[in-house]
Amino acid sequence: MNYYRVLDNERKRLEESIKKKEEFIQKAPQGILACYPNRDCWRWYILENCSKKDTENNQVVNGTSSPNNKKARRKYLPKTEEETAKTMALKGLYEKELLDDKQELRAINMYLNNCSSFERGNKYVERASEFSRLLSEQYEAQQRAKSERIERWLADKYTGTVPHPEELKVPTRAGFNVRSKSERDIIRLLMEHDIPFKYEQYMKYGNEDLYPDFTILSPTTGKVFLWEHNGIMDKEGYAMKKLKDEGFYYKLGYVRGKNMIVTYEQRNEGIDEKETEFIIHHMILQDALY
Repeated sequence: MNYYRVLDNERKRLEESIKKKEEFIQKAPQGILACYPNRDCWRWYILENCSKKDTENNQVVNGTSSPNNKKARRKYLPKTEEETAKTMALKGLYEKELLDDKQELRAINMYLNNCSSFERGNKYVERASEFSRLLSEQYEAQQRAKSERIERWLADKYTGTVPHPEELKVPTRAGFNVRSKSERDIIRLLMEHDIPFKYEQYMKYGNEDLYPDFTILSPTTGKVFLWEHNGIMDKEGYAMKKLKDEGFYYKLGYVRGKNMIVTYEQRNEGIDEKETEFIIHHMILQDALY
């Protein structure tokens, strides 16, 4: 992988993101939004002339402390101004995110400014068409072998009956139904990255029948992963079963953080797509610079 290109693309994305956030902040009302608890509701205030220290103090913003700057003013924002409150809340988020974005951009620029574009391989191939022909034949042979390996792995698929098939109600782009929208979203992301997988592939440990949510073959390393996406763990029976199953997977050689992935449902939110993308790139595809 040409990391220079990856980081150069990330630099462009960050620069565009920073520009849009700065434009939004410039157009937003002055001051910062503070939300003060008031019995069973919240009061909104716009704080003006606050010091930088005050704007970074969560106690000031959530109303449990007053600004240190004596010139700071507090302006009440009525409930009829909810759109203004939303704009100010987003402005506050962007101000925090800009600090991270700019720090990341500085690090990327430091790397790019001290490295070449790593085009030596391309220049080698460009010396003569014969180099390209010789290398392309090897590359095509490797790709054929990889495709055949994936096809054989996919063909070895469990075709029996899974527990509670009546719960398979959510259609997917893969052409079969799953149990939740979160599983559907995971399948979408796996397919977008051309990652082969099996859904609820049967496994056995002793007398225990196991059906992990996803069995995955990394197309880059050939490594097999299990991926369990657990629901909200507030039901004791459900939580205990999931922990018990994970113990069986461990005995079969699947270790969390190594070749087993465990994610959790977020209440009313489904999967964290940013986290899921990170898992796919960092663990399955092993793209360390994602």
